[in-house]
Amino acid sequence: SLGHTIVVARPDAMPPRQRVTAQLAEAVAQPGIALAQPLVAALDGTTQSAGARFRTSYPNPGFLLAGHPVADAQRAGTSRIAAPASPVVALSAQTAIELRGFNCRFDSAFAETDLGLRAQAAGLGDSLVVPEAIITARPDDAPRGVASRDEEAMAEFRGHGGRLAVGGAVLLGLLMKRVL
Repeated sequence: SLGHTIVVARPDAMPPRQRVTAQLAEAVAQPGIALAQPLVAALDGTTQSAGARFRTSYPNPGFLLAGHPVADAQRAGTSRIAAPASPVVALSAQTAIELRGFNCRFDSAFAETDLGLRAQAAGLGDSLVVPEAIITARPDDAPRGVASRDEEAMAEFRGHGGRLAVGGAVLLGLLMKRVL
């Protein structure tokens, strides 16, 4: 059914201590919300990501509230964000189909960021961080080439006015098998 919520988790998402799926599903059920992400905590108890942030001095996204205490993000409450930056996101099945899934050129949280930017550009809704839903991500052990491929893909996205042509939803199909 197209009314279902899909919660996608990349392998670097460590199992949460709490059930986050219901909180994320509730968030994407709100009008005007296309994607929702949990608060991503680092192993040292600080915030790893409360979403993507963009600076004018550096065009690629960074992680919102990275390095701040988790309590700071929780005090801010559930908030709209520029785009998700998390190894776990929720979206409706209809949104996933309309966006044709993830862009398989991304190997990191930029895949979720790209999906959120495309949802907003398509008028499907905004992204939301749900800081009461907390997950932990494994430290980034990705090969060095990943960041440069992600940066190239993000540059291509910006070069097409935010309308990157996606050749299919292969990655979404693979990741759907890892539903929480």
